[in-house]
Amino acid sequence: MVTLAPDGSHEVTILGADILAGQRVQHVVPGGTWQGARLRAGGRYALLGTTMAPGFSYAEYESGVATILVASHPAAREWIDALSRDR
Repeated sequence: MVTLAPDGSHEVTILGADILAGQRVQHVVPGGTWQGARLRAGGRYALLGTTMAPGFSYAEYESGVATILVASHPAAREWIDALSRDR
C-alpha cells in the first residue's frame, strides 16, 4: 500500500500478518491523503476493508489523475504508474 501525503511525501506500508517481518495488520490513512494498494508479486488474494469517519459520501469522492499525482509526488512515480488506470 502506498499513501501520498499533502506535503508531497509518500509512504509504503506492507500489509500482512507477519508483524515480526515489519508487516502491519492494519493501517490508518489520514484525511486528505491519497492511497492505493495492490497484491505483492505472487499474491493470490487479499481481504480489504475500509472504515471511514465521518462516513463516506460519493459527493466528496475524487479519483486521482496520474499526471497530477506524479507532479505533486515525483518520488512515488513507480507506484502511481502501477496503480493508475489512466497511464
